[in-house]
Amino acid sequence: MNKLTIVQGNDLLEGAYKVSIDEFRLLNIALSKIDSINSQPLDAYVITALEFKEAYRLKNPHVKLREAAIGLMHKPITLFEYDKKKNKLIGSVRHWFSLIEYDAGDEHSSVKVYFSEHVKPFLYELQKNFTSITFQNIAALNTSFSVRLYYWLSKAKNINNNNDVVELILDVEWIKIRAGLKNLYSDFRIFRRKLIEPAIENINRETDLTIRFETIKQGKKVVSIKFIYIQERSPDLVKPKRQRLPRRPKVASGSHEEGKWANKCILIILNHKKALQEKGEDLNKNDKEKLINLYNIVGNTLAINELNMT
Repeated sequence: MNKLTIVQGNDLLEGAYKVSIDEFRLLNIALSKIDSINSQPLDAYVITALEFKEAYRLKNPHVKLREAAIGLMHKPITLFEYDKKKNKLIGSVRHWFSLIEYDAGDEHSSVKVYFSEHVKPFLYELQKNFTSITFQNIAALNTSFSVRLYYWLSKAKNINNNNDVVELILDVEWIKIRAGLKNLYSDFRIFRRKLIEPAIENINRETDLTIRFETIKQGKKVVSIKFIYIQERSPDLVKPKRQRLPRRPKVASGSHEEGKWANKCILIILNHKKALQEKGEDLNKNDKEKLINLYNIVGNTLAINELNMT
């Protein structure tokens, strides 16, 4: 699936909706099957449980696929259009799909989706005002907010294609409305810690974008966020990706088997650290914390002290 792309009209990309990460995963696979140059086909798009599993490395893919399909039918998208005569934004509520069919079987099950007529103009026969995204770059993102943020950054990157460094300023309230978070996270510090920082770390680790951000205030209140980022075009600049850590075995804490598991995880992270250092980078905060916890399990206090000093 590395060569698949997702193409959406920019109005759709900036619509307001809130979906779970599994619902987003189903939606993105369905979007990746669309030929945005041609008209909408009569047949449904079929997503199999095996396809879902391979794309996202999921357990119980048939259950997640079925639940995501049902969930998406109840979660519309609101699109906004500026009415010049009325001098205000007009919202229109639409559904992604007109029909979803699924079987409730095993790992050989599948779902069929039919995109609705009301989103069709933003998916088919696109000639301008659209954004193309490589499926691989969002497949590893682990929250719906990080996917939305990657969408918005990609749109701005496409518009400013001649610039190596892109700057995008988004109002905090605009972000919340589009991400389905209106009236939530009134304390920006919590919003930053719970959503902004984890999403940026996720995108930096898993995609072709490298981001940092600054806050913009009116008085003491943070009203906007400036995202400054680059796209890594050269293969030499691609960040090494860490191998997935094995799941902790169901054994007693402090047991020999737990120690074996911890040592295996430590070696994987240290190998990743070495690859990063060859490119002048270091472990992210999340991996450092994991390494400290693993060293705690094996009782390596010296290594913990060295990590805390970096």
